[in-house]
Amino acid sequence: MQDEKRVRADSIPVYSVFDSKADAWSFPWLARTDETAQRMFAASALDPANDICKFAGDFTLFRIGFWDDNNGKFDMEETKKDLGTALQIRSRYEVNN
Repeated sequence: MQDEKRVRADSIPVYSVFDSKADAWSFPWLARTDETAQRMFAASALDPANDICKFAGDFTLFRIGFWDDNNGKFDMEETKKDLGTALQIRSRYEVNN
């Protein structure tokens, strides 16, 4: 599905993780696709030393916008795209690996 890939040809998706217990967002970061962002998030969700792993139900990955590398501007999503909790993403990677 095109929406799940790099959605805008001239821009790079921007992601953040929401911690529901802290009611706070992580610093934003870039990944080429939703799938690569989920894989990066899964690494934290599978690492027993990481709080995302320890409290997986508290953390949710969102695509929050796009970075346009042609003009140096962010274009934030009107509605953030929920890509899953650490529990959901971790279970998918545990099964596949």
